[in-house]
Amino acid sequence: MTDPQTKSGPRSRNIFPQLLLPILVLILLSNMLTLGTTYLALDRELRIKDDSLLVTDTEKATEYLSSVFEQLQIDARQAHNFPALEGVIRSQTDTRYHHELEEWKARLAQLFSGMMRANPALSQMRYIQSDGVEIVRVDRYGQDNSLQVVLEQDLQDKSNRPYFIASMGLPEGQVYLSKVDLNQENGQIIKPLELVLRAGTTVYSRGAESPQGVLILNLNLDSILARIPNLVGSNRSVMVANAGGDYLYHSSKPFAITDDPVGSHNLFSDFALQPRELVAGELYVQEQADKHLALTPFEYGDGNINNTVYVAVSSEHEDIVSVRDTVAKRTTLTLSAVLLVTVLLCVAIARRIATPLTGLSQRIRRGDQTDFKYRLAANAPNELHHLAESFDAAYARLAEKQHQLEAEISAKKQAQRTLERKVEQLNKANQELRQFTYIASHDLQEPLRTIRSFIGVISKQYEDQLDNKGRTMLGFVEDASARMQVLVKDLLDYGRIGEKSSPAPLDLNQLVMHVQQDLASAISSKSAKLTIENLPNLRGYETELRMLFQNLLSNALKFSRPGTPPEIHVSATPVADGWRFLVRDNGIGIAKEHREKIFGVFKRLHNKQEYPGTGIGLAHCKKVVELHNGHIWAEESSSGGTQISFILKEPEDEKT
Repeated sequence: MTDPQTKSGPRSRNIFPQLLLPILVLILLSNMLTLGTTYLALDRELRIKDDSLLVTDTEKATEYLSSVFEQLQIDARQAHNFPALEGVIRSQTDTRYHHELEEWKARLAQLFSGMMRANPALSQMRYIQSDGVEIVRVDRYGQDNSLQVVLEQDLQDKSNRPYFIASMGLPEGQVYLSKVDLNQENGQIIKPLELVLRAGTTVYSRGAESPQGVLILNLNLDSILARIPNLVGSNRSVMVANAGGDYLYHSSKPFAITDDPVGSHNLFSDFALQPRELVAGELYVQEQADKHLALTPFEYGDGNINNTVYVAVSSEHEDIVSVRDTVAKRTTLTLSAVLLVTVLLCVAIARRIATPLTGLSQRIRRGDQTDFKYRLAANAPNELHHLAESFDAAYARLAEKQHQLEAEISAKKQAQRTLERKVEQLNKANQELRQFTYIASHDLQEPLRTIRSFIGVISKQYEDQLDNKGRTMLGFVEDASARMQVLVKDLLDYGRIGEKSSPAPLDLNQLVMHVQQDLASAISSKSAKLTIENLPNLRGYETELRMLFQNLLSNALKFSRPGTPPEIHVSATPVADGWRFLVRDNGIGIAKEHREKIFGVFKRLHNKQEYPGTGIGLAHCKKVVELHNGHIWAEESSSGGTQISFILKEPEDEKT
């Protein structure tokens, strides 16, 4: 006989090559793909991350400079409000106080000194009168850079300095910020070189139309710019340049004008920038061969006279390459180790599971359904024991489920047959009941018509032979038979609700409007006010719904307060799967203990002399609402009358 395992050709009986070779190829390919994608993705992500960090660092540096410049403006406004400054101006302009001038100048110098102690970056504070001559000046050019009040003979004429001219032209309350440049005294750049930013504000005396002078504050930017590298990441170069591109500060190279007054280096030429294309407030990121640069033009001033400095942060490509290569080397070593470990694991796994797995597979092919666990070798892996247990448990559960399913199917078939019999019996009973109601109501109509006919004959032919008592009794019989005829008709209508119609889409606004027209005479005679809110479109039984609203509106008109015109309000609001309707009036209301029983057949709360009717109208309403899968109830309205609430849902097409 031919071996069944050789029918389709030779087959390897060793799991090792089948397990090892695909995994080895897969790992080699995945390692190469991982290395390549990791290298490219890491390079891209590092560049993106570096650009993002550069932008963030540039924003930090710009925000820091902005806060420093704003604080300088605040200091200028604060100094402008010094009372001593007003005292100096009054002593200069009013001869009555001229003798107080020196005292006020001393006080102003003390205030200048206090502000400069509070802000060590302030290098000078001066009050310069309108002709350009300094009146009070405090600076840090004393011995060992200490604060000093400059003597009167050392005060200078600043009338030709640009910052003085610009400040004198300002409206009162505005602060001028100058260009950043090197500090000068007596027309000469002082040494050591000092970068300064000047803030100027005009000073007016009371009632004066022209300024009496200007208040000038000098801010030393050297120490302030030196703090910016602490705000950004490591291995970053921070640069600040003026409007011409000259470096005001360079954190990594001696290119600043304080290092090289000749200005041989320039931000625009170093990075091939076109200043006319740079818009103030915008952030620009530029990649060059060996570095990345983020730059923003920072515009400062009071809005009338603005100046610009350029804040830039750069990083070297070497930092990105170093990180990328380090990660790539570590990834290569890790993947090589994974490859080696995988080969060893494949060998061990193949030898351990091949034999018992082959035996288990053969028993399953033979059709064995139990005792897989006990037929495994004792040295088989625990996973194979668990697998065998799972097969045993699965076969057992399948057998149990099959028995349960067969029992459930049998029980459901029996229940289905029973339900079908019950439904058939119920349909027959309902049909017989409807037939009985129709026949009974029809048969009762004929004797009532006969009685009323004979009563009419007696009234005409024997009227002269009857006394008042006889005629009264005959009237009672006539009324009773007429009422009985109405009751029989109402009962017949009650039994026919929903029998000869089918649901259709309805516009309830139009339906209620037709009901209102039918009741127009009653509404007019009672001077009633009927308010109908926008009602929905609903799929339902038209005749039955018309009967529902006609009964409810008729009741609201009928049970009104004597002498009070009825006010009736109809509205609808959406609820889950349907609509809630309200019919509210200001009538006599319904006592709480009677609100349930009024929906029964022939249930009346008043005698027929007070309010005529058969007592079946609300029973009709209840049946119509239930025909639309809803329910109805009565409440007290806010006006003390009655509020009938009911919920309507769309009925099913077929009726059993």
